Amino acid sequence: AAIRLGATGPSVATPTTIGYSPFGDVEVHVRMPGHVAATRTLPSYRTLREEALAGRAAPVRLTIDLPEGPRWTAAALAEGAGPFVAGDALWVASADARRLLVVRARDGEAQEVRGVAPFHDRVRLAGRAPPAPGGGSGGATWVILGRRTLAFLPDGGAAWQFPTMAPLDRPPAFGAAGTIYGFDAKGASLWKATLAAPSAQGLHVVGAEFVTSTATGEVVAVAANDGRVRSLVAAAGGRPVLALPFDDASVLVAGGAAPGLVRRAGTGQLTPLGEASADPRSTPSIGPDGVAWLDADGRVRALGRGGSDAVVLGALSTCALAPSLADGVVYAIGKDGVLRCVRLDAPTVVVWSCRLPGAPRSGPAVLRDAVYVRTSVGLCAFDR
Repeated sequence: AAIRLGATGPSVATPTTIGYSPFGDVEVHVRMPGHVAATRTLPSYRTLREEALAGRAAPVRLTIDLPEGPRWTAAALAEGAGPFVAGDALWVASADARRLLVVRARDGEAQEVRGVAPFHDRVRLAGRAPPAPGGGSGGATWVILGRRTLAFLPDGGAAWQFPTMAPLDRPPAFGAAGTIYGFDAKGASLWKATLAAPSAQGLHVVGAEFVTSTATGEVVAVAANDGRVRSLVAAAGGRPVLALPFDDASVLVAGGAAPGLVRRAGTGQLTPLGEASADPRSTPSIGPDGVAWLDADGRVRALGRGGSDAVVLGALSTCALAPSLADGVVYAIGKDGVLRCVRLDAPTVVVWSCRLPGAPRSGPAVLRDAVYVRTSVGLCAFDR
């Protein structure tokens, strides 16, 4: 657990000894991952003096029990969509899925995202687009509405929408019929690239290209400037493949004709990195620490930056929802309804776990010091 004396004092991991003065701040704050935080009050000087004058002076003893469970549960946010991590904010869609709401980390209170009007269709996915390289334009909010519409709301610019002929399955604007669209920040169409087979996963940025896989198991790269398509890994006869970015030049390819994980360098060289049978329908978690994804059998597998072998995070149990990777720790929800976390460098040891108070309706979303999960009883925030 972590203990803090006063509202602004430093948090210290237990077991520890902290100095306490009855003349100063007497509030004790205690928190522990996966448990309900607690605040208690030590006796002030006035209280100690009164007790002594009444002949009731006794050693000060404070016992704090932290029950397992969320920091808070926002019952009003059980319906809708999300949570979505949008930069440094947490968003959800309202119960009717027509409005975007920003959630206050302290208590789960939600209000409409400023500058975003209600939509004509249901929000399915949402997030923030980063500013353009070189400072040409600010960031933007993107939203997938219904099955076939991308809405783009630039900061300080005019909003625009683009309807597609085929369903949009994944961010930011990827048609499931094998068509990729390129736009500038103002909504002008730059190019349209058609793949040889339907897409099987979302787009990932590797250098100056977008990388994805198709239903035939081929891994392709699409140039960001003109939409030109080139093949990176040949088709695998319809076997599912998951292509993931690993650095500015190389791509991880999981599954395919030779089941396993390989790293394709910018030169085209393929290096085996162990076993894998990734499910391309599941959204991988990609961060500065590495990548984590769901295998076809429901096990979570991960590869840290600089690693040479993808490992199964066996302590996470079998999962049905995508995992989340943050600060070298992978968070996942098992089919048994338990939220667990495991460090990349200790895949067989559970750091902490907590049973969800209701059936999960989303995978875990990590932002700052909390893990957020939407459940049947509401949006839950867990200390991490």
